[in-house]
Amino acid sequence: RRFELLVITHVDGDHIEGVVRLLAGRRRDFLFQDIWFNGWRHLDEARGILGPLQGEFVSTLVARVMRKQGWNGAEPFRGGTIQTGEGALPVSGFEGGMAVTLLSPDGEKLARLREVWKREVEEKGFSPGDLKTALSRLKQERRLAPEGLLGGSFQEKGGRVPLDDSVANGSSIAFLAKCGGKSCLFLGDAHPDVLAASLRKVNGGRKVQVGAVKLSHHGSQGNTTDELLGLFDCKTFLISTNGNQFDHPVEETLDRICAHAGPDVELHFNYRTDKVKAWEARARRSRLLRKEPQYPKKQGEGIILAL
Repeated sequence: RRFELLVITHVDGDHIEGVVRLLAGRRRDFLFQDIWFNGWRHLDEARGILGPLQGEFVSTLVARVMRKQGWNGAEPFRGGTIQTGEGALPVSGFEGGMAVTLLSPDGEKLARLREVWKREVEEKGFSPGDLKTALSRLKQERRLAPEGLLGGSFQEKGGRVPLDDSVANGSSIAFLAKCGGKSCLFLGDAHPDVLAASLRKVNGGRKVQVGAVKLSHHGSQGNTTDELLGLFDCKTFLISTNGNQFDHPVEETLDRICAHAGPDVELHFNYRTDKVKAWEARARRSRLLRKEPQYPKKQGEGIILAL
């Protein structure tokens, strides 16, 4: 099987460990025409760096899998850093007419991670960008995403909740994909201020019409703001998490989405947790939600959405 693009958003363990295992497998019956991932070699040039030890692992695997093929190879990046700039948003075109508009990260968010990457990799005894050593370490590690490097952020309940300030999440790749009159926002774990600034550049500042939104940071409270929700019109939201690590999604975030999109909003969860079931019951009693949320037929399976 051939895939035109694989996007590795950032180096938090819940976003990267599966990809590390996929690329490290001995048997691969698939090809990627391009992989988007900001490794040391890209971000060092831009004076902004993404993610610690797992970033080195992914870099060496991407280099091995792609060889001389694409790595951040699509126009307008041409092998450089996947990031937005001061002017118009970067847009990449793909076979079949799909257009991908980059929304995050920006240079400021990437720059915050440079010292984190350098410090954590050097603490492991080698230099950033040393892919040969990284591959050797990867073979030695019992866990592909070592403990203590899983990243992420957690917002306490109660009071005014601050925006997500995780440096890893700030480096997350997020984009708007359009094809054949359909569109979807893939928000990764991106920060809401960067997403809002980018969405204001789409359609000349008018509201963006999208068929679906993959919610940022699994429905955390610090990544989905009223400001962000006010910049697009959408009736379908995807929430991807089992809630084990940070107890996502947050009920206040789901309430906020219903308030903006209306009670006919369609919510798709890949896990029906006790917390989600309790929120659903409350939301339906209060008429905040009219439509029944969608879940996989069996726990642990995926869910397919046709736009």
